[in-house]
Amino acid sequence: MVGQSVHVERSRVGEIEADSVTLNQSLVRAASAEDVTVRLGGLGRVHADDVNTRLSAIGVGHGERVSIELGAAGLVVGGDVSMTQSGARNVTARQVSIKQGGAGTVVAGRVDFEPGSGAMVVIARSIHGSVRPLLDWRGALALGAVLVVFGSLLRRGRKG
Repeated sequence: MVGQSVHVERSRVGEIEADSVTLNQSLVRAASAEDVTVRLGGLGRVHADDVNTRLSAIGVGHGERVSIELGAAGLVVGGDVSMTQSGARNVTARQVSIKQGGAGTVVAGRVDFEPGSGAMVVIARSIHGSVRPLLDWRGALALGAVLVVFGSLLRRGRKG
């Protein structure tokens, strides 16, 4: 589908390219637009300036501003990412705000964690809020060193 403003209601669509996309109870494989709004739907891939989702899922999302409320995402890449009562596997952004949600890996310049939020691995210039990641950058460095030593020992054992 191509157009200036596309509204999809209770449908399945392959690909959409438009200035503005609004999805309600719909599934879309890929969408590219300036503004994408999704309610009760799913997007395989999305590339937009503004991405706003509620009760929805995104496979891969890329946007200058990405907002996920009561939803889930596989990978989110953006300038400013806001997650409210949501989860994401990987988030990479300039600034990330997580409110009562969680993420597997967060890589950002600044991360704000509200109470009830968490992440397994956080790599950030600054972290605000009370969060205890499973692995911070120091822990990741130590784990990497241990894995390198362990890998070299395994290679020596196979040669001998």
